[in-house]
Amino acid sequence: MEAFVPEVQLPTELGQRVPLAAPCRYCGAWSIFVELRLEARPVGSFSLAGAMPKASASTWPYAVCDACGHGSRGEVAGEAG
Repeated sequence: MEAFVPEVQLPTELGQRVPLAAPCRYCGAWSIFVELRLEARPVGSFSLAGAMPKASASTWPYAVCDACGHGSRGEVAGEAG
């Protein structure tokens, strides 16, 4: 039996936060928001042309509790790969 995973409305841009209708599994507070964060890709997993130092980043959704500060990285359904 698979766990029920509710469909979540994701923010459309960095810095925007969307409330999540679920309690925090760590502190029980109902103050969880979904936000987008950038994470650098590991060195060697991408290629960027040019002589200037560069970095490559991916956007990931995070569920963040305002009460305890805990954050959990999520996955976007349909973009696995």
